[in-house]
Amino acid sequence: MLSISRVNIQKEQLNELLDHFENLQALILTNSPIKEVSLSSTTLTGIRFSACPALIGVSLDTPALVKASFIDCPQLYHIPAVWPSALSSLTFEKCHNLQEPWFAAALSLSTLSFKECFALTQPRIEPTLGCLSMIRFVNCKRLMGSLFTTPMMQRVECLVEFHDCDMSEAQVQDVFLRCPNMTLLGMNGVASLTQLMIPMHPSCRGVSLTSCEALERVQVTPQAHQLEHLKVDTCSALLTIESPTFLRRVEVSNCATLETLQHVYANMMVLRQNPLLKRLHPNMQMHQLAISHCQSLTAPQQPLFY
Repeated sequence: MLSISRVNIQKEQLNELLDHFENLQALILTNSPIKEVSLSSTTLTGIRFSACPALIGVSLDTPALVKASFIDCPQLYHIPAVWPSALSSLTFEKCHNLQEPWFAAALSLSTLSFKECFALTQPRIEPTLGCLSMIRFVNCKRLMGSLFTTPMMQRVECLVEFHDCDMSEAQVQDVFLRCPNMTLLGMNGVASLTQLMIPMHPSCRGVSLTSCEALERVQVTPQAHQLEHLKVDTCSALLTIESPTFLRRVEVSNCATLETLQHVYANMMVLRQNPLLKRLHPNMQMHQLAISHCQSLTAPQQPLFY
């Protein structure tokens, strides 16, 4: 491993240095004023660029590369469109100038993560990325349009997460449409989402919604037979949850405005900290019901079911 920190090194000097490490497997470059990087190596399996404020572009001829991360590189905008086929993990964090990156050819890519990439609008994720098992967006406020060029041809199960991102329901529906192997959709702090319809999907078994402050309605369509778990937590504007499809587990917590669950059928239902929740629809197939701190629901002379 070669680690370079706080050294005023430029592209040519870095390449010259790498020539002296014939079997180098990992490169870490930290706190460097370098502007461009062009790497050529048959042995490199990992690279990490951190706190490189002037880094604008990266080009790679590294067929053995497995893991790459770019952290706190605020000027970075030029990255490869074609990545090494062996690459399995790719992370961008605090790359504020990254807008529409294109990801293709990385046939082994399993994890793709963006965090605090404030200019990121529409990453173009190619359907050839068949091994993607984790796609995560954190605090990316300008996502727009379709995030996937065409339906993904994944060969593995996939988890998709959005944290503190601004998204419309149409974008969420597009994720359902273009990620046929998505098994879990997690949304945390998606403040712009006002309603969500969970459609029929070949693989999605769970949906988790946390701190979606504008969310008023969650509806599971009758055709969504594959869905097993629904979790809703700290959605302060939530008024309605409707699920005519029978689920294994429904968990609703800290939803201050929720009053009724009219058509929610589940084998197990967990209700916590929902102070205005008053009534439940009778569910003869329910095997377990757990209630905690739902004062209106358990109030004296208040019927539990209606």
